[in-house]
Amino acid sequence: MFGLAACAVEAPDPGPRAAPVSAVGAAIVGGATSPASDDAVVLLRNPRGDCTATLIAPNLVVTARHCVSASNRAMTCDERGATLAGGQAGVDYDPGKLAVYVGATLARAGALPPAALGRQIVHDGSLTLCDHDVAFVVLDESLAPAPAPLRLTAPPRVGEAFRAVGWGLAGDAMPPTTRASRGGVSVRAVGPDRVSTAGPAELAATEGACDGDSGSPALAEADGALLGVVTRGGSPRAAKLTPPEACRGDDIVNIYVSLAAHFTTVQAAFRAAGQPVPAGPPGALASACEGGQCTPPVAPPTSCAVAAPGLPTGPALASGFAVALVVGARRRIRRNPTSG
Repeated sequence: MFGLAACAVEAPDPGPRAAPVSAVGAAIVGGATSPASDDAVVLLRNPRGDCTATLIAPNLVVTARHCVSASNRAMTCDERGATLAGGQAGVDYDPGKLAVYVGATLARAGALPPAALGRQIVHDGSLTLCDHDVAFVVLDESLAPAPAPLRLTAPPRVGEAFRAVGWGLAGDAMPPTTRASRGGVSVRAVGPDRVSTAGPAELAATEGACDGDSGSPALAEADGALLGVVTRGGSPRAAKLTPPEACRGDDIVNIYVSLAAHFTTVQAAFRAAGQPVPAGPPGALASACEGGQCTPPVAPPTSCAVAAPGLPTGPALASGFAVALVVGARRRIRRNPTSG
């Protein structure tokens, strides 16, 4: 068994819109500077640290659930999507404390004010993160970058190549000032997968993401479509290291939550944002969620609870590698024998 960790880079409270932000460092292991064409990928700052998010509508971003809530990011999951240890989904942050920063760098004159703040959080209401570590934030402002396209009608495929883009660590342990991108990342497995411990709504991928990349996108190289968002990652060997070294190696497994597997929650998020609702997979039922709220079952006021599909059974592997949003103590989530 090995643990995967969720990664977020610690940062101060975003404060009011006028409050500037500055940082130093690099991003995405083995990556290069991300071009302006990637501006749909934004930095999301919460009260505990920094994450990555992706604009999917002018006023809507998608990220990891642990980036928008006070969750237990040190998780151990199995291929059924069941939680073996940790990974409790905590209380959502005040949406107004979530700040979004647009652009490839935070080094403009050493500071950059947030482009928007959160207005509403939408997720599926799960009490745990395994197989459910995805959330959406409706923003109080529409942003200029072109939103990333979504692929909801077909799941990711084993061997499919994608680009990892984000604000995570790469060359040192300092928070990044520049967004980075890395192509040639590939899908190792599509869950449920016992070896990688990817759940039914997850996929496993090769090296790329690191601390600060939690919630970062997998953008298909074929068409640029958003396939999923990073939740956790690691390996038994890397569990003994610190980032960014802990994010490098052929044995690294990064776990992403598939958006196609959560299409009903995607639909609820678009409704909450007042945007045209995308179609789901062929034959799929429309979401019963309206405006980010669902009944039954009763979900938190800012979430959409959607019944999960039946889960297959099989030998359990610990996986709590939520691709880290934390450095040092922050990275425990990613480097626990089971999280990324």
